[in-house]
Amino acid sequence: MLHNRSTHSLKFSAALVLLTALSFCQAPEPQSLPRFTSGTNYVEVPVIVQRSGKHVAGLSKDAFTLKQDGKAVPIATFQEVHHDAATTTASAAPGSAVPEQVVPPQITIIALDMVNTPNLDRAYFTQEFERWLSKSAKLPQPIGLVAIERGGVHILREFTTEPGQLLSAMHQLDGDQPTNHNNANHEVRELSDQLISNQQSQLANAADVGPTLAQTLMLRSADESMVRFQDRSSRIDTQLVIQQLAQALKGIPGRKSLLLVGSGFKFIDSTTVLKTITDGSQGLQYSVENGPETLNQAAYTWKVLNDANVAVYPIDTRRTVNTAFQTMDVTHVNTPSALSFEQNQQTDRDILTSFKMIAAATGGKPCFYRTDLDNCVREAVEDDRDYYLLGFYLSKKDDKPGWHKIDVALNQKASLRYREGFLIAKFNAEAQRKNDISLALKSPFAYTALPFTGHFLPGQGSGSRFELQIPPQSVTLEPQDGHMDFDVIAVARAAGGKEAGHMNQHIERKLPAEAVGEIKTTGIDYKNKIDLPAGEYAVWFVIRDNLTGRTGSAVVPLKVE
Repeated sequence: MLHNRSTHSLKFSAALVLLTALSFCQAPEPQSLPRFTSGTNYVEVPVIVQRSGKHVAGLSKDAFTLKQDGKAVPIATFQEVHHDAATTTASAAPGSAVPEQVVPPQITIIALDMVNTPNLDRAYFTQEFERWLSKSAKLPQPIGLVAIERGGVHILREFTTEPGQLLSAMHQLDGDQPTNHNNANHEVRELSDQLISNQQSQLANAADVGPTLAQTLMLRSADESMVRFQDRSSRIDTQLVIQQLAQALKGIPGRKSLLLVGSGFKFIDSTTVLKTITDGSQGLQYSVENGPETLNQAAYTWKVLNDANVAVYPIDTRRTVNTAFQTMDVTHVNTPSALSFEQNQQTDRDILTSFKMIAAATGGKPCFYRTDLDNCVREAVEDDRDYYLLGFYLSKKDDKPGWHKIDVALNQKASLRYREGFLIAKFNAEAQRKNDISLALKSPFAYTALPFTGHFLPGQGSGSRFELQIPPQSVTLEPQDGHMDFDVIAVARAAGGKEAGHMNQHIERKLPAEAVGEIKTTGIDYKNKIDLPAGEYAVWFVIRDNLTGRTGSAVVPLKVE
């Protein structure tokens, strides 16, 4: 974040940055907290413990047993976290490695999927959302509202505790249909289904296919290719927005909630597939695409959500689903084919699988086939009020790429919910770097994983000069050789989003011991300039630590005289 240090200082613009309040309440990460290094990883596991729907308080670390991939692991850190009106402190258990610290207010973001959700489904959720809001004059904690659109994320309402403001923002949504239109030619599908059904018993081999059927099948193939392209495009668009939301929450300690509201989409693609574990449960398996410019967005989205401790609550706005009814179309005179029925049933199964998987993998809870979505919202919002935060170290020999299963047990009867695993993935470093920087420069949110401060300097020569202060806890140095690697980017955009100027610098070097000691004490003071003509701008600042992947950003207004 950038502090107001002089008349030339940068200040956050509430209209530009959704997470302004979060950025201001974010304290620098204490030096004693664990950090990802090249040798070991630190994994946090938020655990909700309830009995008869109420939080079970006062449990000790010894009451829990934690396992990774079926093997017991020592619980290195332990906290019982409470959120209420009087205090926002997280108490540490005696002997814990984590000191008592201030935890920000409960963080909840509601994201409306405008890409995959028709008007009727959207209207249904608005009605249920209004029912939930009407039950209290004040919300229990600040809630932010955003829309996932084809062009990115749209801020509908910044964090607020006023129900009326949230409802007003919801009603401002236009009546456009979802942008993921299925432009399939129904006549082509219907005709090809009938031809296949009528002639398959008569055709002995491919050479017997008549010209009418052959041409129809070619049209069908082209049509289905377009549908697959549209599905993949909408899936990736949604995943990129989820990454931006997770990156914005990553630097905030504790458990965060993301309510993903819509008619659903197939989150799992051909490169991120389900596998069945020996005990019958399902896990995640991934493969990394080859090439310097590619990145498995589905797998990377899982990882960013896990690293940020974001629990996803998918809320299905379709109510109960009748796949036979969905196949009916009054504009067609022919009976829908068996293939059409099966395709709709499979699509529904894929959507529900995505809901279940993303909730289980992040510690959330799916809501589908329910007619009380107001209670779905209430349950999700209340989940973060009280929970336990367990942490353990993952040794380097146990960091094989893939999905690692987590099990938590309690020595007494209670209902436990936690994320069922975490993903370790070795992505293409350059593709990952480009992806993070590109999304940060497009995001209206401040990325919080790498905190920094800064201000503009009084005019000295050409260009708008600025100084960024990167504190010691934001800098990663390899202990053996003082290796550091980070990027600094600044992009200024005028009204309408047109780029007016930019600067970027990639800094990679090995430092001597005395320089390492100085950085560990005082951090880094970075100075540079961005050349701009007179005018008013919004400036995106992005810093990325390439050794850990942590990214910090801020969007600030600037007026050049």
